[in-house]
Amino acid sequence: MAQVDFRPILSLCIPIYNRLAYLEKQLQRLIEDRDLFENKIQLIISDNCSTDDLKSCCNRYEKQGLNLIYHRNETNLGPDGNFDWCFKNSGGKYIWLLGSDDIPVKGFIRYFVEQLEKGEYGLIHLAMKQIEKEPEVCHTSDDMAVNVNCWFTFMSANIIRADSLRNIDLTPYLGSFMIQVPAYINACYSNDTNLLVYKKQYFEKGSDAANNGGYNLFEVFVTNLYGIYMSFVRNGTMAKRTFIQIIKIEYRDFLLDIIVKHMIKHQKSGFSVEGGWTRLIEYYAFKPYAYFYLLKRLI
Repeated sequence: MAQVDFRPILSLCIPIYNRLAYLEKQLQRLIEDRDLFENKIQLIISDNCSTDDLKSCCNRYEKQGLNLIYHRNETNLGPDGNFDWCFKNSGGKYIWLLGSDDIPVKGFIRYFVEQLEKGEYGLIHLAMKQIEKEPEVCHTSDDMAVNVNCWFTFMSANIIRADSLRNIDLTPYLGSFMIQVPAYINACYSNDTNLLVYKKQYFEKGSDAANNGGYNLFEVFVTNLYGIYMSFVRNGTMAKRTFIQIIKIEYRDFLLDIIVKHMIKHQKSGFSVEGGWTRLIEYYAFKPYAYFYLLKRLI
């Protein structure tokens, strides 16, 4: 475990491969709240064996007074391996894996720490509803899971209580490109109290999505994700009705857009879609809503 001189309420971990320009922007924003990183937040930069010189960037901000831990993997562990390293080496009460291109808006980090100090939560979710209201405590794990739904896959929108990791082995999920999802679901069900945060904007606009890719969209977001949800249904953690609700929302609000863009309009991207129709038929052929939503989108 990474050594710290204090027990922080939050470990803010940035797993990163290259993207030096985004790391620079992240640290520029985080240093604005440098006092929080003295005794409340543990900042970890986990470099997945980049070719960019991330260490020099971190050293420069350390000299300016930003307390951080820089770690470099000896070999590239893949995204799942790097996320797993962060989970295992964080020293905070809560763990937030923050995407390198998800730059928090000014003032949000301080606001968020204040919310963490108000209660004891299993999962904290940054709701993507673009509304401004007080955080909502959720006392039913299945209700929380439905509220989060397809956003379990958005790494930067979910923060977990660190001790929830004691009752799950993430090793079977290595290589799924989704290792964070079982960690988030497990945290959601590990505590009777979870928290939904509502803000119009959490991160600066613009991302590095154009440079993302390297995996099969339908393998990851259909086969792998379906399997992760089902593992929690089979072990009795998640109610089957909750699973059914989540995959319906995921199809409507996420998969449908991928189907139209990549399978019907054939838009280019860095992702593979090979075998997409086969996977969709396997998992959605007998779900009437799949046809209804697709036809509604196309008409």
